Amino acid sequence: MYSQGWRHPDVQSDGENDFDWQVTFARTAERGLFDMIFMADESSLARPISDRDMLSRLSSVAGFEPATLMAALAACTQHVGLVHTMSTTYEQPYYLARQLASIDKISKGRAGWNLVTSGNPNEAANFGVKGGTTLHADRYRRAAEFHHVVTGLWDSIEDDAFLLDKEGGRYLDPEKIHALAHEGEFFSVKGPLRGGRSPQGHPIIAQAGASGEGRDLGSRTADVVFCSTHFIEDAQAFYADMKQRTVAHGRQASDLKIFPGTSIVWGETQSQAEDRFDEISRLYPDEIALENITGAVQLDVSNYDLDGPFPDLPPTRGMQGHQRAISAFAKHNNLSIRQTAQRLASSSKHRVLVGTTQSIVDNLEEWFMGYAADGFVIMNPYRLRSLEDVVTHIVPELQRRGLFRTAYEGKTLRENLGLSRPESRFAATRAVRSPDVG
Repeated sequence: MYSQGWRHPDVQSDGENDFDWQVTFARTAERGLFDMIFMADESSLARPISDRDMLSRLSSVAGFEPATLMAALAACTQHVGLVHTMSTTYEQPYYLARQLASIDKISKGRAGWNLVTSGNPNEAANFGVKGGTTLHADRYRRAAEFHHVVTGLWDSIEDDAFLLDKEGGRYLDPEKIHALAHEGEFFSVKGPLRGGRSPQGHPIIAQAGASGEGRDLGSRTADVVFCSTHFIEDAQAFYADMKQRTVAHGRQASDLKIFPGTSIVWGETQSQAEDRFDEISRLYPDEIALENITGAVQLDVSNYDLDGPFPDLPPTRGMQGHQRAISAFAKHNNLSIRQTAQRLASSSKHRVLVGTTQSIVDNLEEWFMGYAADGFVIMNPYRLRSLEDVVTHIVPELQRRGLFRTAYEGKTLRENLGLSRPESRFAATRAVRSPDVG
């Protein structure tokens, strides 16, 4: 949200607000055989309009509504997945379920939902919520129920419900349409969902919660979990914990893919890469760098010595996983708050790989082969130019080592991720309850 990549001389500054640029970005990712492009989003400005100096620096004021953008990009791409953020805190399940199912149909099975809970008080004010945000645990209970309702709606018309019998005059089989009839703590939703099942059955669900509640929700409901881990030991521990939780919920470990965020700054030599990283870092004034690490976790650091040892931070209502990752990174490297902010400014708080093709791919291979990741969310500190560096230099070396695809495996995002298509919960129930015939 506080990116200063728009200031880089090789960057189109208004790219976030230019559809042609968005198309070029998506097609570049597709040329690199990426699983998906991912659009993070919040339903508010990153700063209140009263903070005019800070607001004047932020490109995140611009940008498209993500579902509209993904539907448009579906018509301009053929293979790459299209995943965007929608919050369970403020959205309504029926509308979200129908919108995502429609994008999945438009894209022929490439849609995905980044399921988030919202702790930003600026968002709350845009949805008529008085008194700030709800408690962390309450948001996750609502999210769990929200997920149950949405997936139930996606299942409420079975795959083979549409007969299209012109001669007999029967468009569909009403026995294969089901009312959800959900009554819960947060929602009352009758259903069924108008429109029928989409190509993937359920669009891909991604999550990024790293708190106890977030890990439990992700391991129970997600197909993909994004995470922030700076060291391989922490990544391996997170990976093992999430896989174990997934199995404990009655799923296969392979049903959940773990993707740590990784910012890549490439150079032909290590020295060139370091110079590029320094150039990017200089784009971030101190106040922006500090906001980049404190904004998401809603932490006021004004009472701390910015140049003293990194302090033990109290828990907040914000992104607790990011807070733990930032603290671990700072203390491991003996950094102050100011130094931590400067090092992480361009990576949206994720780890940064600065190096040559060889050193970067060595690191990615170590994490992948060491059960620290199933893949990576590639952050782009100077946007399209960064992505082009990865596609041109990193992807071919991954392919040469047999670590990355040389062609898309299937037609849908689920197939390309190696995930099975979920069966309708209603079809399974009907199969069990139907009496034998004969």
